Amino acid sequence: GPNKSLQKMHERHAPDILQVMLDLKGLYIKLGQVLSVTALPIPEEYRVLFRTLQSNVPGWEKFEETIKPVLEEELGIKDLNELFSEIDPVP
Repeated sequence: GPNKSLQKMHERHAPDILQVMLDLKGLYIKLGQVLSVTALPIPEEYRVLFRTLQSNVPGWEKFEETIKPVLEEELGIKDLNELFSEIDPVP
């Protein structure tokens, strides 16, 4: 019936939408995180995939070469370890 057709459509397109969110990063990943837990009527096929954005967000593996230098420059220090005794690069 029509519900089965909609479900198949959602199953087919949900991975594509997730990939677009991952490619666009930032705000789009945050949007996926919000949509995975919102009270809005979002089809379950999307929610299941968007939930992976709660803990499996790519990009943190580049902390040392990308994020750390920006933080050090913004804070005007040579090394973040001057301010913090321990830094976990994975949130």
